[in-house]
Amino acid sequence: MASSSGCFEGAAMFAFDPAPEKILLPEVLRQPISKDLSEPVIARLNPPSCMMCSEPGVMKNPGHFLSEGADTTTFSAFLSQNDLDLIERYKQGVINSVSALHLFAKTHHLQLELKETSVAGDVIRPYFAFCAVINGVCYKTGLGKNKKESKLNAAKLALAELLNLENTGAKSFEDSAFSCVPAEPRPPGNSACVSRTGGEHIYQKLSQTLEEVFNRLTSQHPEYQSCGSSLAAFIIEKGGQHEVVALGTGECNYSRRVESCGRLLHDSHAIVTARRSLLRYLYRHLLLFYNKNPAKAERSIFCTAPGSKLLTLKQNITLSLYMNQLPKGTAQLKSEVHLGPQSISAYEASEELSLHVALEGRIYLAVCCPPKTVRVSSMSAGDKLTKWEVVGLQGALLSHFIEPVYISNILVGNGSCKDTKGLDITIKQRLDDELISKLPVHYLVNRSHIYLVKAALPIQTDLNQWSLSLNWTLSDASLEVVDGLSGKTTESSPFRSGSCLASRLCKAAMFSRFRMLAREAGRADLLQFPTYHEAKIKSQLYQEAKSLLQSYLEQHSYGSWIVKSPHIEQFSD
Repeated sequence: MASSSGCFEGAAMFAFDPAPEKILLPEVLRQPISKDLSEPVIARLNPPSCMMCSEPGVMKNPGHFLSEGADTTTFSAFLSQNDLDLIERYKQGVINSVSALHLFAKTHHLQLELKETSVAGDVIRPYFAFCAVINGVCYKTGLGKNKKESKLNAAKLALAELLNLENTGAKSFEDSAFSCVPAEPRPPGNSACVSRTGGEHIYQKLSQTLEEVFNRLTSQHPEYQSCGSSLAAFIIEKGGQHEVVALGTGECNYSRRVESCGRLLHDSHAIVTARRSLLRYLYRHLLLFYNKNPAKAERSIFCTAPGSKLLTLKQNITLSLYMNQLPKGTAQLKSEVHLGPQSISAYEASEELSLHVALEGRIYLAVCCPPKTVRVSSMSAGDKLTKWEVVGLQGALLSHFIEPVYISNILVGNGSCKDTKGLDITIKQRLDDELISKLPVHYLVNRSHIYLVKAALPIQTDLNQWSLSLNWTLSDASLEVVDGLSGKTTESSPFRSGSCLASRLCKAAMFSRFRMLAREAGRADLLQFPTYHEAKIKSQLYQEAKSLLQSYLEQHSYGSWIVKSPHIEQFSD
């Protein structure tokens, strides 16, 4: 394949160690940490003192077991930056207790299982009881009106004891001095199952900022103003300051025959376009990191990750996604749909919970889409958002350089959306937290906060501009306009890469940036990959996480993920 110069801008399953005779925790982990636990812990019953864990061979009273005769200073050096980051994410509600406990166990090579158990006493039912069992040690029992709630409470109790976190008013089954049924469950602090109408004041102000950015970009091209109806954008927060770094619009995808040139965009839906625009921003900051000028390198949003060969976002940086409309698919689920109290398997609620495929701007159930078609189809934007909550936004290529990059907040404009229940189901409830125990290191089941905010732009319908998709990344001089049906830049686009009309977001352009970054980073091993497809497949941890997610969705009756032929990725730089 000829060089793309002139067409583009210049730019395993985790193995646990055998259980030790005693678990020795770093002393610093045993120190109190000021924490306002936002997740509810329900009232527990007071069992007889002789009560033992119902699992044979499992030890109770872990506090005594951990402390008696153990030199807690022995492993104080084990407290890594990853441990501190985990505690901070848990304290802030970025990840819930089950996710945090699985990550802690994975980091410290501990064998973890959340086991269903039973409690003594005359208890009014229904309730469920779970306890965390770590290297054979059974921690305090958590109750709940469903299995998910009781697992969350069991994990929270185990974390409180393992990390000696301040437990604000939480009483375990074993410690409670009174007997009652589990308290009415309240939404966890990190849940947005019902729309947070208003959210943080700063997020409301971001809508105005987005409107100003989009109006500035289209001021000399008013014919594209109506494209803003589908606007999606990524916002970086650094030390309390917010900056719009990437945006995209669009409502359709490529409709012609498959080609293997890598120069066509197959999916031009808004959040997909915004995410690919974000990738360009990430590439720029990775090039900054490897710049030989220390002053420029310091400006990068990336830093080295302790104990890892990969880079990671600096601690004070978070990422938010704004959507002017809900993405197509399950995220547009009607609020009238009622889910089962203990499960949301697709067959228990509605076909709308299943995976969906986008074809020429229309949405179909994945099971109804022919497995082989001459026209390219893509998973719905909502399903891709689900995927990003597990594998991250960075994609396979950048996973050779950086740890997964996750969304912290999702902001939904209220122009046409009054309820975010479908979005909550799409990115949270379809995935069980226990999936995290199977994921490779660095990967997790992310739980983005969801806020319903003032719409940045009005919802308009312009059939003449329906197929157009706009993209922009911070420091770009102008917008690029792509015809989503043809997958190419339009002749009238303010920015054009070259005569071939290939978009700056296409796969070939990304592969060109990947190779440039590999050269700057001194990664000769990555320059050996002859094709785009080979570079993606060799990102092993990313591919493992993606495969586990797809298998999980299929096993839980949500449908199969559409897999495109590798033929379309067999191109070189």
